[in-house]
Amino acid sequence: MQLANRLDQLPPYLFLEISRKIAEKRAQGMDVISFGIGDPDIPTPKHILT
Repeated sequence: MQLANRLDQLPPYLFLEISRKIAEKRAQGMDVISFGIGDPDIPTPKHILT
């Protein structure tokens, strides 16, 4: 399949860039905690808030 040339004008996918940086830091031995996954429509448990 041939893709349209205008796709080259789109910026890189932000979350792919973030994932690459996380992987790079982890490869350097850094402990990275990701807050990118969760359920924002579910209230935070009370034991976490206190």
